[in-house]
Amino acid sequence: MANTLGIGLRGARSFDEAARIFADVLAGARERQDVRGEAQALHELGATAYEAGRPEEAVGHLEQARTLRESREDRRGVALTDILLGQVHLGRGDAAAAIEVLAAARAALIEVADPHDAARALAWLGRAYSAAGRHDEARPAGSTAQQEFEQTGSRQWMARSLELLGESVAAAGDEEEARELFARALAAYEPLSATDAARVRARLS
Repeated sequence: MANTLGIGLRGARSFDEAARIFADVLAGARERQDVRGEAQALHELGATAYEAGRPEEAVGHLEQARTLRESREDRRGVALTDILLGQVHLGRGDAAAAIEVLAAARAALIEVADPHDAARALAWLGRAYSAAGRHDEARPAGSTAQQEFEQTGSRQWMARSLELLGESVAAAGDEEEARELFARALAAYEPLSATDAARVRARLS
């Protein structure tokens, strides 16, 4: 319940409050010697630090979470943390590191039969390829991820994948196609998230 509250606070951009909740969860998990719970709390602390714009803090939490999940042989958990680590690496300008962890996450999530999160890894891998200047790989990765989200039925991620693909296409220099992708992302976001819609609307203008 506390984790759910923390995630809700993070979604409302109350990052300091969310971090306090997750820190309490972490302390409780350590007191109970609950390694699974400790890893989850560290992952959430990393996600909160990342969204608050504190990448170095995020990396510290996420690497601890990853180590604990590896110790439990939790392949899916490691891969989920790697998706977030890939985003942090991208934000820090380290496309090569992002590609490495996101490709590993994609492969692991396919193997454990988690198609939704495998598509998330691929969507971010497309952006990592784009950041590395590998545009010939970025576009098909992003397009495939978008198609996979259509199959899984995730409306939020159908919109997000369109936005990420739009960024990759824009980076490759195709402004007309990028505008089309952003317009589709905006239409998909509008009934779901005012915050996301506002971001894409600003990108279009």
